[in-house]
Amino acid sequence: MADFSIRISPQVILGPDVVNRLSVMAGKQAERCLLVADPVLYETKTIERVTSILEANGMQSIVFDEIPEFPGSATADAAINLAKGSRPQAILGLGGVTTLSLARATAMAAREDTDLDSFIDGRAPAGPGIPFIAIPTSFRDPFLFTESFFISDSRDRSIKLVNTQPDLTRLVLFDPSLHASLSSKTSALACLEMILQSLEGYLSIKASFFSDTLFEKSLGLSFQALDGFIQRPDDPGNRQRACEAGFLSAYALAASSLGVGTALALSLNARYNIPKSSLSTILLPYIMDSGIKTRVEKMAKVALLSGEETTGLSPSEAAGKAIDGVRQRLGALRVPTRLKDFELELDPMVSVAEMARNLDLCSYLPRTLSMEDLYDILKQAY
Repeated sequence: MADFSIRISPQVILGPDVVNRLSVMAGKQAERCLLVADPVLYETKTIERVTSILEANGMQSIVFDEIPEFPGSATADAAINLAKGSRPQAILGLGGVTTLSLARATAMAAREDTDLDSFIDGRAPAGPGIPFIAIPTSFRDPFLFTESFFISDSRDRSIKLVNTQPDLTRLVLFDPSLHASLSSKTSALACLEMILQSLEGYLSIKASFFSDTLFEKSLGLSFQALDGFIQRPDDPGNRQRACEAGFLSAYALAASSLGVGTALALSLNARYNIPKSSLSTILLPYIMDSGIKTRVEKMAKVALLSGEETTGLSPSEAAGKAIDGVRQRLGALRVPTRLKDFELELDPMVSVAEMARNLDLCSYLPRTLSMEDLYDILKQAY
C-alpha cells in the first residue's frame, strides 16, 4: 500500500442552529469582519440573522452582497477592494460554492499588492491571508478542506484553479437550519451533484482506505437525502443527512480528487452561465457508466449504497442498476437530462472539453482520458 498522509486544519461544527455560536467562535479570530454573502439570502433574512448574531457579541461587520447570478473574478476583485479599504480581521463566506469561493479569494488576496488576475495566472501569495470562516448554505462545497478554489476568469470566461495560503480556512459551520429556504428540487439537485463529487473521489487513483470509508458513508447519506427530498420533502431530517454527507464528502476529497464530470461541469458553467448543479446532474449517469469500465467492483458497491437490490447479480449488472436508479430519480424530479435542453450547440463544446482537460482534476482519473474522450462524453450527454 502507498504511504498515506493527510492534514486538515479548520475546526468544524455541524448541527442545528450552530450558527448561533458564530459570534463566540468568530470573536476568537477578530473584532471586525467582512461578510461575503449571497444576496438571495435576504429573502429568508439569513443575512440579517448572521449580522445580528455578530453584533450581539460586539463584532463589527461589513456586508458585500453585490454578487450576480453567475459571478467571476471581476466580482471577487470588487470584494477584495472593499476588504483592502475596510481592513477586516476576518472574512466570512455565507452562501453556496460560488459565494464561498469569492469569499476565499477575498481572504487570500486582500493583503496582497496586486489584483486577483495575478493569482489566476499563477502567482503565489506573498504573505498570510485574512482568516476565513465558511458558512455553507447549499450542503456541499468540495473545496472546503483544500488549499485551492475554482473561479471563472472574467477576462475569457474560462475556469481557473487558484491556490491559497496554507490554513486560510479557520472555521466551518454546517447548519441545516440555513438550508430550509432551498426548494425540494434544488436540494435534490445539490444531492445529485454531491453524489457525482463523492463518486469521482471514490473512483480516483488518489483514493485511499481513509477516503473510501468517508465516501461510502457520504454516498449512502446523499442517496437517502435525495430520496427524502423526492418522497418526503417536508422531512427536516433530509437537510441533516445532506449536511452530514456534504461534510464527509468534502473531508474525503481533501485526501482524494474530483474528476472529469466536475471538470466538465465547471467549464460549461464558466462558458455558458448554466447552473453547475444542473450540469453535474446531466453528466452523472455518463460518469457512472465510465466508472463501470474501470472500477466495476466499486460501482457495484455504489448500487448497494443507493438502495438497489443486487443479490445474485454480477458486479457489472449491479453497477448498471445504480445508473438505472439515478435515471429514475431524474425522471421523478423532471429536470433536464440532456445538454441540448439548454439550447447549446455541440460543435463549440470542443473548446469546453479542452478547457476541462487542462484542469488538474483530470490528473487523477482511473484511466487516462484525452480531450477527444471528454468531447465524446459531452456528445453522449448532448
